[in-house]
Formats: sequence, structure tokens, C-alpha cells
Amino acid sequence: NFRAPVPDKAGVMKAVRIILELLVVAMLVCFAWWMGRGELYRDLTAGEVCETISDAARLSEMVHFGKNEFKKDYSLNANEYAGVEYYGYEDLMNSETVLVVKLADESQGAELLSVIEARNEELAELFHSYSPENYDLLSHAVLKQEGGYLIYIVRDNAEEIYQVFHNNIKE
Repeated sequence: NFRAPVPDKAGVMKAVRIILELLVVAMLVCFAWWMGRGELYRDLTAGEVCETISDAARLSEMVHFGKNEFKKDYSLNANEYAGVEYYGYEDLMNSETVLVVKLADESQGAELLSVIEARNEELAELFHSYSPENYDLLSHAVLKQEGGYLIYIVRDNAEEIYQVFHNNIKE
């Protein structure tokens, strides 16, 4: 009669412990990778981003400005960015704006945020005393950078437009 050798209990426990330790290490490595990957964004042009927010932002009601108007209003060269889409109104008494910039490099965001924020504050100060509606819009403007994109929204539904933007640029 053949009898299989019975492994000793200590050897089995040691093997089980080693396997569990390896599993824990593997799980920690996976968790660290997942946490370190950051937020993932789709690779859209500034124009494609505007297409995703067009209905919510009612872009068809606005004037699509070019690079010259962007330079005039923000003293920045649109060619330094991967893409600029700028919408507003020619009427100086209307502060409503939608600006989408695809940055050539994420490091450009800080300067651009600063320039746009300063302009927003300047316009709010101008409208404060004689146009409460515009002042209110400017006071509730949305200005954010997400990855390689920057969005500036001065509309009555700025938060809603931002949510549509946010949802459409995320992978």
C-alpha cells in the first residue's frame, strides 16, 4: 500500500503565509499605480470641447471671436496655445463669455488663469455701479483649469456649462 507523505503543519503554514504576503504586496502595488495615475482626460481640440458644451452654453446665440479679439481682450497670443475658442457679444454692455483654451503645456495654465481672473475683476468693477446684471454674472463666473484645458464661463448657467465640460473631457 502506497501512502502519500503528509506535509508537516509548520511547512504548510509557512507556504500559506508567504503566498498571502505576496498577494498583499501585489495589491499594494496595484493600489499605488491606480492612485498615481491621476485624472485622465480625453484628447479633444478646443473646437471639439465647444461642440460638447454648445447646447448648454447656447453658443449659437453668441459671436465666435478670433485670435485678434482674444489678443485685444487678454493681451495674449492665441498661437502660444494648442487651441483657443472664444465666444461673446460685440455689445460692450454684455459681459457674457465662453472661452475654452487647450493648453500646449499644462504649465501655461497658471499665467492664463491669472490674466483672465484679473480681467474678470476689472470688468466686475466697471459693471458694479451701472449694470447689476453683468456684475452678478461676472461675480459668479467659472474659471478653472482641468489638465490641459482651461475654461472661463460668464453665463447665467455657468455651473451647468462647467459640469457638461467636465463630464465630456474626462475619460
